[in-house]
Amino acid sequence: MHGLVEEWCADWYGPYPSSEQKDPTGALKGYARVTRGGSHSTGLPFLRSANRLGALPETRSFLIGFRVVKAENPKPNPNATSVTAKWATGVKQNKLNWKKYKVAKDVPVFETPKTYTRFPKGSNGPIYLIHNHEPALSVMPNGDLFAIWFTTTIERGREMVVAASRLRHGAKEWDEADLFFKVPDRNHTGQALWWDGDKTIFHFSGVGSADDWKKLTIVMRTSTDNGVTWTQPEIIGHEYRRNSKR
Repeated sequence: MHGLVEEWCADWYGPYPSSEQKDPTGALKGYARVTRGGSHSTGLPFLRSANRLGALPETRSFLIGFRVVKAENPKPNPNATSVTAKWATGVKQNKLNWKKYKVAKDVPVFETPKTYTRFPKGSNGPIYLIHNHEPALSVMPNGDLFAIWFTTTIERGREMVVAASRLRHGAKEWDEADLFFKVPDRNHTGQALWWDGDKTIFHFSGVGSADDWKKLTIVMRTSTDNGVTWTQPEIIGHEYRRNSKR
């Protein structure tokens, strides 16, 4: 099974419980399908058959192929558990009256810095203390501030994920950071947020074919509930190129 290219699997990617598993069929739902294997240029940690990589179902990449298996479909044996991220917990859905909080132009405002990269002590995956870069920031319709950035050990690494934190309207401190977006074992250089001024927030992300941050597709998701839930990732730029600079 090793060599040539990665191969698609039927499973949706999701975290496994810590207990021993027998023929698991992955999560009931998700946004990335599992792939396994690789080529002669794939690093050993990702090439081993026990490792589950992942890719968005619409991905077109020279690194991913498939084999036809003539067999009965395995009986569903879902075992992934879902955990609500800190930035999605207890979010108010009222639309803020911005005029109520208008500040006069001639009144100076002085604030001490508020750190949005607040991590659990000793974070060493999937959120890392060592390398956090390329932030994006947006205000939400309810008045919250929402920040995202990539977190990794090395900038070209496959361990890279996107973290997020929320500064709730009226709060003095950002929430503790939590995982926001990841396609398993892919590079995620290139993050952006944009609010359309009404109710929709857009998230744009680069997704690499492997560990090359210069060759990325562009993925888009949207939220209409102040960033609590997001649509399935849509690939809006299939070409693997240096999209993070476009």
